[in-house]
Amino acid sequence: MTETRIAESRCPNCGWHVSHTTNVDGEDIAPECGQLTLCYFCGAVMIFDAGLKPRWLTQDELENVLADRKLVFKLAQLVETLRFMPKGN
Repeated sequence: MTETRIAESRCPNCGWHVSHTTNVDGEDIAPECGQLTLCYFCGAVMIFDAGLKPRWLTQDELENVLADRKLVFKLAQLVETLRFMPKGN
């Protein structure tokens, strides 16, 4: 997996410093506007804006995610995995 540097920002949920992203599918694909992302520290589900900063999903975006059962299951698995990952200070 390849890390991609993105514009520095903070998780809107926990304030974790965000400056890199990694594609969890193992592919070397850079993040794009509209792609989902998770906070490494708290597991909050967000989406990249045009500047590749994570933001909360709109109501419509959230409803679209929730309508995709496979995606919801995958996100739940990823959030559970993140709970056991080592975290820095």
